[in-house]
Amino acid sequence: MELSEGSMPQNPFTFGNPVNDQTLFIGRKNEINQIVSRLISSVHESTSLIGDSRMGNTSLLKYLSNPVSAANLSLLPEMYHMVYIDFQGQANITPYIFWKRVFTSIYRSAQNLEEKKLAGEYRQMDEFDLFDLEDFYETIRDLGIIIVLLIDEFEYVTQSPNIGGDFFGGLRSLAIHQNLPLIPATRHELSDLCHTESIKGSPFFNIFATVHLRPFSTEDSNEMLEMYLNKSGLSYLKEEKEYIAELGDGHPYFLQMAGYYWFHGKNQGLKGNDLFELMLNNYYQQSLPHLKDLWSVCDQREQTLLRAVAPINKAKHSSPSTLADLLEDSEFKASFINLIKRGLIKECDGNYKINLLCLLKYIQEENPPGLQAVTAANKSTDPLVNEPSGPANFVVFVSHSSHDKSEADLLVSGLESRGIQCWIAPRNIQPGTPYPEAIIRALNICRTMVVIFSEAANESDQVMQEVERAVSKKLTIIPIRIENILPTGSLELMLSSRHWLDAYQSPIENHFDALAKSIRG
Repeated sequence: MELSEGSMPQNPFTFGNPVNDQTLFIGRKNEINQIVSRLISSVHESTSLIGDSRMGNTSLLKYLSNPVSAANLSLLPEMYHMVYIDFQGQANITPYIFWKRVFTSIYRSAQNLEEKKLAGEYRQMDEFDLFDLEDFYETIRDLGIIIVLLIDEFEYVTQSPNIGGDFFGGLRSLAIHQNLPLIPATRHELSDLCHTESIKGSPFFNIFATVHLRPFSTEDSNEMLEMYLNKSGLSYLKEEKEYIAELGDGHPYFLQMAGYYWFHGKNQGLKGNDLFELMLNNYYQQSLPHLKDLWSVCDQREQTLLRAVAPINKAKHSSPSTLADLLEDSEFKASFINLIKRGLIKECDGNYKINLLCLLKYIQEENPPGLQAVTAANKSTDPLVNEPSGPANFVVFVSHSSHDKSEADLLVSGLESRGIQCWIAPRNIQPGTPYPEAIIRALNICRTMVVIFSEAANESDQVMQEVERAVSKKLTIIPIRIENILPTGSLELMLSSRHWLDAYQSPIENHFDALAKSIRG
């Protein structure tokens, strides 16, 4: 039986998506202060943001890009234009594509009309050289505006075989001489992510101070839990809050996950050990793909150190080297310091421990393999490798332009909270799986496609190709329009006869119930 709107409180906890509502952004005061103090210096300095997957890189960049948040940090919108750009999945990006996306993002978010007009002209250009770029930023500087590029998933740029030393040299020149501060977000140190030694030695990487995102402090964790628990509308015991905090261990993603399953269990009427057991089992099973990914990006020294820190059941596993022995080696010591910076290991009462309960459980119970074996395991357990014999794991394929990622993430969260499982890139693409291959697999098992339609989607070759394949596979296609424009070209042919949902005159979340009803038929 389908519940009527308002019959069940919505789960305030959500995981897998960045924080889009800036009023819900918690913590990171020290990191923000470091970034802002460099931005407002006389030379507008750049900062590199480093954090493991799901540590909050995207949420922090989006917080900084929000005009209200920026103004509260003394980054007044009339002077500082904070431009968020996400390069997730752009494995073969070229310098031209990089700058075209930059100018498009500047154009879409500019408040100054002269800046917007100039960015619009540049995004229509067929090529860019360094002189074009210098002219653009010099003109912007004369307008009294400092453009700050908040670049998410910057490793896709540093690792692209199409990006050479000249590109980074030019970017460094713009940052230093044209007041173009950069805030790239990556998993690892920038110089460690380059695809050639010549680029790794580029002076470009010397312009950054580094800010590491670590797990929340106890104070930030408590502030976050208090806010979300109060939003839940449910009563809670002190020990329930403490158990959520224990499972999350300061990691924002896992705090949200633990809270999500607490809410789920409470709505089933569970309490005490029954509630805790449901939380732990669901939390751990849901965390496994992330843990496999986390383990796979650790090198062999880091994996050995994590095994040494974790108390291992010697009856089940071979005894690891002792930590003291490993730290006598300078390379292991450097890797150990890196694990502490990443927040995977912490000091506690003079000893070291794994800083995440599910990671400790994973190492102890799963005995994770090395890098090569993890990659093979990921492929063999990918739910999209083979079509399931029973009902599909995913119901809805969400097609969207990367420019509309915030709306897409919000839509996925809304549908999944209503019991409709979604497939969306890049969230559901397993590490190492080629993008096109993952898309085709997903289309093979989804029965509905939701297209988030906007000007950016109308211009996107990727969206056009996804819709074309969905038509050929006879999926039900539901476009939801977030901007008041009509499809053109091939999309006009494929979408014009569909039943549309118009969500450009009110918040997109107001339309989730109607969309869920359409999907269920």
